[in-house]
Amino acid sequence: MTFHEASELIGKRWTGAIIRTLFHGKTRFREIADAIPGMSDKLLSARLKELEHAGIIRPTDTERGYALTEKGKDLRLILIEIAKWAHRWAQKPDGEEQGK
Repeated sequence: MTFHEASELIGKRWTGAIIRTLFHGKTRFREIADAIPGMSDKLLSARLKELEHAGIIRPTDTERGYALTEKGKDLRLILIEIAKWAHRWAQKPDGEEQGK
C-alpha cells in the first residue's frame, strides 16, 4: 500500500471515527453506529466493508461484531497524533488558533 492509498483510506469521511470507536471497545455494528452521530447505517456498512477488505478490521464471532486486526491496531499512535494536532490547531471561539 502506498502513502497515497493509505491516506485516502483512513482519510475518508467517518473512517477515522470508526477506527477510533473500535479502539474504545465498541465492537458491534449498533454500538459503532450509536457512537458516531450523523452517520447513516448504509454508509457505516460500506466503510466497514472497505476496512475489512483493506485488512484493518475483521468480523468477530459476535453477531455483527468487528475487531481491529494487528494492521488496524497499528493505527492507534497515528490517530492519537492526529487528535493532538487537531486539538492544538482547533479554532478558538474568537477565531484565533490554539497553536499560536
